[in-house]
Amino acid sequence: ESEKTASVIAKKSNVEAQLKSTQSERDGLQRELDEALISCETMLLTLENARLQIQLKSDEIESLNTSSTAKLDEVHKAIDILREEHVATKAELEEMQSQLQSASAKMADVLSEKSRMEVKLNATQQERDDLQQKFDEVVVSCESM
Repeated sequence: ESEKTASVIAKKSNVEAQLKSTQSERDGLQRELDEALISCETMLLTLENARLQIQLKSDEIESLNTSSTAKLDEVHKAIDILREEHVATKAELEEMQSQLQSASAKMADVLSEKSRMEVKLNATQQERDDLQQKFDEVVVSCESM
């Protein structure tokens, strides 16, 4: 019986040693698991932070895009207004050029008429001078009689 007891005690010691070894191994694995869990949670927080940063940048880009689109629309409207003003100004300029040509033609007619009148005036002046000379001759002739 004492051999049995010694055998049981030996088995019990062996089992206790295996249990301690297994417990120590389990504790080591639990520590590694806890460390891995902490590392994963840290990575998850880092990824969540990165996702939030990406979302903020995306929102900022969207805002800039909206703002740029609005400004581009304003520029297009301004260009359209300038084009319309250009067309109107061009039409006014063409009208003014037409009026200037018409006025130039009228001025040429007036200058031509003035030249004709000056010729007539000179002819009339010459006739008056001739008549004055004849009159003077007649007066002189009458006085000598």
